[in-house]
Amino acid sequence: MKKELQRALFSPKNIVLVAFVVFIMFFSAYNDGWKTALFASRATDIANPEDVEYYQRYFGNVYRVWISSYSVIQVLIPLLLLIPYALTYTVEKQSQYRYLIVSREGKNRYFCHKVLSIIIAGVVIVGLAEIIFYGVSYIYTSHDSTGEYIYGIVENKDSIFYQDASQYCALVFGSHLVYYASFLFFSVGITSFFKNRIAILLLPFLISSGFELILPSFMQPNVLLLPWITSEYSVYGYIGMVIMYCCVGIICLTITEKLYYRNST
Repeated sequence: MKKELQRALFSPKNIVLVAFVVFIMFFSAYNDGWKTALFASRATDIANPEDVEYYQRYFGNVYRVWISSYSVIQVLIPLLLLIPYALTYTVEKQSQYRYLIVSREGKNRYFCHKVLSIIIAGVVIVGLAEIIFYGVSYIYTSHDSTGEYIYGIVENKDSIFYQDASQYCALVFGSHLVYYASFLFFSVGITSFFKNRIAILLLPFLISSGFELILPSFMQPNVLLLPWITSEYSVYGYIGMVIMYCCVGIICLTITEKLYYRNST
């Protein structure tokens, strides 16, 4: 398991992936209003120092910046989670490498290690990128939690947000990690029937996009990832989707594993 995780996590492409996620989060927050705060002190059309301070505290509020940073990246999450290590499951099924590892570890141990490594790699890489953005942006933002500066940032459970905005953001980040893990399980399962690498990467993205169209709003991926955008967010919808992802993943992987070993004998 240790070697499997090392292969999954310590890859040059993951550094590029982390940098890409951080950049997209910055790009979203910057264009959503953060640039107003960053350049307010240099603006020639703002003569009143009090207005400058207001813009810095309002548009540059750390919670407004964090939340606005997800407007683009949440669309790409289904693809980004798979890039670090998901392809290895299919690649190893088509090579002799799997036979070598199975002969050493056994079928069940190999399978568990492989799936866990894919899930951990995707969650850690994307989650790490989010943490890096949080840390860097924290340095260049205002941390004023006064009502007038954080008003209107969230539309769901706003009373919890106004009471402790940091805790609210921490809970959302934790829910992201659980969602990422369950979605990866689902993605590995449904793509385990395919051999084409492009199909493996794109199918979960297309299915997730389809869910946006056919599922009720409280179960749509964008609402589950951005619970602050609508009052229709539901914890029950979130739990239901996580359970569905896991169940579909288990069923699909069980079927493909049986077919693989049946065809190999």
